[in-house]
Amino acid sequence: MMIFALAALIAGPSAEPTHPRLDAPEVAATDLKLGEATPFAVLSVDGAFGSPSEVLGIYVYWDAPYGQANRRRGIAVAKHERNTSEVLWASSQSCAGLETTVAQMEDITPPLLNVPGVGDHEEMPKMVHDGVTYTLWSLWPRWQDREYTNGYHMSFSVNVGNPLGTWAEDLRSTLTSCWSGEAPAAA
Repeated sequence: MMIFALAALIAGPSAEPTHPRLDAPEVAATDLKLGEATPFAVLSVDGAFGSPSEVLGIYVYWDAPYGQANRRRGIAVAKHERNTSEVLWASSQSCAGLETTVAQMEDITPPLLNVPGVGDHEEMPKMVHDGVTYTLWSLWPRWQDREYTNGYHMSFSVNVGNPLGTWAEDLRSTLTSCWSGEAPAAA
């Protein structure tokens, strides 16, 4: 065992991933561009025991270059199903309720941090290994009492029965009939 550790030290550090806390499908979703836009948020929905899993990249984009008359802002979602290379798209230009549902992401209460066995909860938390896992990664988080953005990104994962799960299922319901194989036109 010591030989392997020594060999790893001699070989030098491995390349750090761009997003060290995201799995490969989530990283692929953050790298997919829509025009010049990259997603500001990525939602992963992972079913238990082989249930369908998908990754949704969420974008704010413009349909024309800056300064052009009649330029419109849009919200787009790119859907990546795990184990496939297919990407489906939905846009607020043609999907009723998408912009409102995405805006409700700001109302999600993130979980509180917990130091296991210390603080408000003396008992160790119990793990749940079934059900759906929802993971939200987002750029530019802000503290609740500040108007400006001072963070780089945040991410949290939860199981069922929480504000993120409720919002995620509302978003998926809104998108049900909106998917297309064509990305929206973006500048």
